[in-house]
Amino acid sequence: MRYLFRGLLIAFGVIIVLFFGIDKGLKAYTYHNRTLIVPDLTGLNINQAIDTLIAKELRFEVIDSSQYFDNIPAHSVIEQIPSPFSQVKRNRRIFLTLNRANQPYVSVPDLIQVTKRNAQTILKATGLELGNITYVDDIGRDMVLQIMHKGKPIEVGSRIQKTSRIDLVLGNGNQ
Repeated sequence: MRYLFRGLLIAFGVIIVLFFGIDKGLKAYTYHNRTLIVPDLTGLNINQAIDTLIAKELRFEVIDSSQYFDNIPAHSVIEQIPSPFSQVKRNRRIFLTLNRANQPYVSVPDLIQVTKRNAQTILKATGLELGNITYVDDIGRDMVLQIMHKGKPIEVGSRIQKTSRIDLVLGNGNQ
């Protein structure tokens, strides 16, 4: 009986030591209660953001750079996940969204023989802006006769930068 009691006591002691050892080991491995504050990277260029994250022992991944804002420098951080000033653990991956280097290109839509109203809607949906409107004698009132870009005729399907201004030549309804 004495050997049984001593064996159980030793087994119980080993279990307690293992439990506390595993608990302390996991806390050390997962950096329990040791967090970092995520820096605000918004507006920094990618090189400054990388340097800041490396100094804070954080990793990064660029997840998107398809948006373009002309008032923000190229390759600047426009969004980050997790958000600035969040608490994270060391070595956490920060996901970055960057501003494109230049405006994306779109195809010039076919607006010939389309009404002015429909042409405005199509231009807006394409990401282009309506420029000057010129009227010439033609039987089709407010019908698009020609598409112009920077003062020159442009072919349907040509690739131009998004938000470019498109000028239209319309009929005035007179023959």
